[in-house]
Amino acid sequence: MGAPVRLVVIFVLCFIWQVYGEKSVSVFYPPDDTASTQLSDMSLSELMEVTVNVASRTDYTIREAPGIVSLITHEDIELSGARDLIDVLRLVPGFEFGIDVRGVTSLGIRGNWAHEGKVLLLWDGQVVNEALFQTIQLGNHYPVELIERIEIIRGPGSAIYGGNAELGVINIVTLPAASLNGAVVSVVNSRMSRSFGRQNCTFGFSRKTDEMNLDFSFFAGNANRSDAVMTDNSKDNPYHQFSMGDQSGISSYFMNAGFTYKGLRIRIISDSYHLYDRTMYGINLPSPVQVDFLSNLYSIDYSYAFSDQLQVSPRVSYSKFFPYAMEDKNYARPVYLDKWAERLVGGILVNYQPNSALNIQAGVEANKDEGHAKDSSFYMRDPAQKEISFTNIGYFAQVSLIDNIANFTAGLRYEDNSRAGSSVVPRFAVTKVINDWHFKLLYSFAFRSPGLENISRYSSKPIESEKTRVLECETGWQLSEEMNFVVNAFQEKIEKPIIFFNDTVLNAYAYQNADPISTFGLEAEYRYRNKYISAVCSYSFYKADKNNVPSYQVQQDDNLLLGLPQHKIGFSVTWFIPEKKSLNISGTWLSKRYYYATESGFDRESPSKFLLNIFYSHKDFLLEGLHLGAGVYDILNVQYQFLQPYVGTNSPMPGPTREYLIRLSYQYDFF
Repeated sequence: MGAPVRLVVIFVLCFIWQVYGEKSVSVFYPPDDTASTQLSDMSLSELMEVTVNVASRTDYTIREAPGIVSLITHEDIELSGARDLIDVLRLVPGFEFGIDVRGVTSLGIRGNWAHEGKVLLLWDGQVVNEALFQTIQLGNHYPVELIERIEIIRGPGSAIYGGNAELGVINIVTLPAASLNGAVVSVVNSRMSRSFGRQNCTFGFSRKTDEMNLDFSFFAGNANRSDAVMTDNSKDNPYHQFSMGDQSGISSYFMNAGFTYKGLRIRIISDSYHLYDRTMYGINLPSPVQVDFLSNLYSIDYSYAFSDQLQVSPRVSYSKFFPYAMEDKNYARPVYLDKWAERLVGGILVNYQPNSALNIQAGVEANKDEGHAKDSSFYMRDPAQKEISFTNIGYFAQVSLIDNIANFTAGLRYEDNSRAGSSVVPRFAVTKVINDWHFKLLYSFAFRSPGLENISRYSSKPIESEKTRVLECETGWQLSEEMNFVVNAFQEKIEKPIIFFNDTVLNAYAYQNADPISTFGLEAEYRYRNKYISAVCSYSFYKADKNNVPSYQVQQDDNLLLGLPQHKIGFSVTWFIPEKKSLNISGTWLSKRYYYATESGFDRESPSKFLLNIFYSHKDFLLEGLHLGAGVYDILNVQYQFLQPYVGTNSPMPGPTREYLIRLSYQYDFF
């Protein structure tokens, strides 16, 4: 069934249920404990007691959770005027962005480039990472207006989530799936100096009863990445420079639908993301080339409670990915790519809670990944081979104990990859809340399981899984009902990192396991909130302790890694004005960054940048439920550039210049 047909079918079901549903039902699911309608009324001390489960699949408050956790609420996103997921995540300590091949923008965490398989992105429980390279693509991609909350682990999550959660987990829960009982629609229009910025439309619908829920959302967007001048690394190229306005487009169509009945949950996500790119691999092309990222995700799971203490949850999912698809044969390889991947996953989770102090979880998860090609081959050594596959089987267990002395969490995951060998990743956590203080000590192993392309395009010997060890500690102080301060320190060591490089022996780009890389650093966050103002300020720092990977080295400074700033300061301040108005000022300061200049063979410095934004918000504008927002982004017009965080051929990619935006949204509740 094609995406347009699925869209029509689901919309018709939504309409039928709304018109002919049980009119006599007057009892609905209450909003989630962390629903935005409640969070907006909470004091800061109450917000710190909101429960999250991203760090353990067990509900803990943020102060007790066995991980370095960030919580971003719908109100945070709405009042800041975030344009896309980049704006939302940029204020998270330790997060920054870079550019990959074919104009793809993605994420770095704590100085390490995390784009390819090192960070897990979940959208309403679905794994969004594609299966060929295990990447994520950011930039006007997902409907941020519909995000109810984001739970983030800044650190390893492999013991719980497996081989794509090596350095972090981003768990996104949307409004229709969580707390909305009605409909919401939003339109966005923006302009930069010399071209339009973005034109987006978002629609969400959810209908809830006491036993059943149907939700549906759709996002359609068009954007320009920039209207600045793009300069490549080859002065002899006749297209050495071009204006990106109308030459660097993004179009996105994202459909998300779910159905729940008692313990049964079904979800379908269809994602169609298109880049129109002239940069490709460092030499500008004469005209934009369309690069497609297409994903279809299906899942069904069921939670059955044998008793109040014992719950069993089987789950099956199927995904199909067409990443980096480029089938215009007028352009020579490696621009041309015609590969796709399929993933089938089955698993079962057993949750046993004999009393309020003890929780035991155990389970097994197995997946099979298959890669296919039309004309391209999967093995450089065997051009005739058009298919490749592997299996992963993982066994995991976790014990959580709440005690007067402290809270203890111990977990273990064993995973065997039929192509890359086995990984054993234990984790240990001790957390303690003492009045206004909390303390955390965490020691975790993690791994990155290679994807299909990593396995097929190996260099001198077959690829093995990356292995990581992370030591973290955190302390927080609730200074008052209105103020909170948290600081954490970390040390991360990645062994056998999977590196993409130019293999001169094979005369081709390939993957290999490289020498270890180690970093350490700290992150701090201060929050203040009362009925007049809400403010957050953060600082993050990393240092390369031992970097034996030439692809990441900065020649001028051994303490830095390519592409990502060593120091970062972020802030967001919202003033609440009477009559449901607010004014937000947000900013991010980034220290100098370095990128590799292909034409000279040396690193070049990108100076420090200060991105400053302002956003005005007016709820119930003219009528109840109508929300008006207007903002200016990069007020100082510093013209930020995305850098490639490894030795490669891509020159810096200009980001959006000063951008003026207007947003109108309307929410209608059924009761």
